[in-house]
Amino acid sequence: MTSLVEFPLDGDGVIWVEVDEPEAEGGTVRAGRLGDMFKKVQAKVTFDEALNQVCTSTERLITRLRNLSDQPNEIEVMFGFKMNAEIGASIAKASSEANYTVTMKWQREAQRGPSESKDVTKHP
Repeated sequence: MTSLVEFPLDGDGVIWVEVDEPEAEGGTVRAGRLGDMFKKVQAKVTFDEALNQVCTSTERLITRLRNLSDQPNEIEVMFGFKMNAEIGASIAKASSEANYTVTMKWQREAQRGPSESKDVTKHP
């Protein structure tokens, strides 16, 4: 079933987030108008508190990657997050096995051989 979760914003206002909840096995599904098909739920945390949960773990990951002894030229981190009325936000699966997909790229300068060395001697 799809729920609309109301997350209060720090300060003023709210944001509604559509979340999918697991369907109960078996049983009857009640038909109704579109507005009746969504269960409306009040979140237990604010939207900002929910995002802070995701940002804290993401910042830790980025810090660890930046502290690698062999620094890549480029780091790409891909992830998604799920909103939940009970716990706020959580890191969603990025693939069937992982929550984060990390890509790192190193660009090495080509090492010059003797024939490629640059002549810096001055000739009169």
